[in-house]
Amino acid sequence: MFRGLMHRMANDSKRPDVKKKLFFLLLYFLAAVPRLQGQDLNKMLRLYDDNDGLNIRFLPTDQAYTNGFRLDLFYTKDHPDHFFLDRWAPKAGKESVQTYGWSATQLMFTPDSLTDYDYRPDDYAYSAALYATHSVYAFNPVKHYAIFSELILGVRGPAAGGEASQRFIHRLFRFERPHGWSHQLENKFLVNLNMRFEKQLAQWGPHVELSGGTQASAGTMFSGLSLYPLLRIGKMHNYYKGYIQQFSDVRPAKSRRPRVLQAYIVFRPEVQWVINNSLLDGQLKAQDPEDEYKTLTVNRPRAGIQKLVYGLNYGGVISLGAFGLSYMQNTSTALLKHGYSHEYGNISIYYSFR
Repeated sequence: MFRGLMHRMANDSKRPDVKKKLFFLLLYFLAAVPRLQGQDLNKMLRLYDDNDGLNIRFLPTDQAYTNGFRLDLFYTKDHPDHFFLDRWAPKAGKESVQTYGWSATQLMFTPDSLTDYDYRPDDYAYSAALYATHSVYAFNPVKHYAIFSELILGVRGPAAGGEASQRFIHRLFRFERPHGWSHQLENKFLVNLNMRFEKQLAQWGPHVELSGGTQASAGTMFSGLSLYPLLRIGKMHNYYKGYIQQFSDVRPAKSRRPRVLQAYIVFRPEVQWVINNSLLDGQLKAQDPEDEYKTLTVNRPRAGIQKLVYGLNYGGVISLGAFGLSYMQNTSTALLKHGYSHEYGNISIYYSFR
């Protein structure tokens, strides 16, 4: 089928009308490049990976929340909002600086043992989610507060591709092969709305900032409430000047000002009240322990979720010009009542452009 498709495309490209369209499309693109470079719209690509193999104590694991991969495009714009979330999302006053974003994310949970073929009822279930996010981040640089809005649409279960992704990574790096994906949580549609508010509480010179924040989430993926302080220490732009500026030095297109180096550390302890988490509860099909040719439908009840979770995020950010790099470590108490505490690292790469 693939060869036939390529053959048809090759034949189509020989037709005069197709050649003419491709020629004018190329001319349009070449003419648009200078205009894009001269615009004041700032954009940033972010590539990040959560992984419990990234461990500051050099004690890597492969359990619980084991991996999260995300690709983001953030941008500002100088025209009216048309997308409904952009219009309805709360802004941060008349001085508000908005950053918009589109993201694709895949998350995975696994039990403590990947070599076990059997379902482990007292451990984290095999679970994966794949979803898209549209975000609006609004900052007030005068009154020093920010409002974050996120809309999530996606799927949990085999359709999220967790089995293929983990097996590919483990085969690539010659890790042990995971065997239990045959009894992962079933497919479920995910829709979620997350709202976050942050306000500066204190500032000691240009190098120390303390903010307080709260996040409320509601939907079929996750519902809950969290509270946290946010402490940044180092050489950095003010947090409330905008999101892209936190990881790059955004300058006017023809500015001759030298690039500014940012290097700072971040501490964010957090307490979270959890109502539901669809990556931990739901239905799955497991092998019948009395008959290997039969399967049982197992319901993992919401009652097994730990309602209060405590965590600590800490790490550092460094950026110069258009490029930024951050490393964060997360340590949290158990997400399940019969679970265990867990930690993972996050490494993120940022590239800003116009």
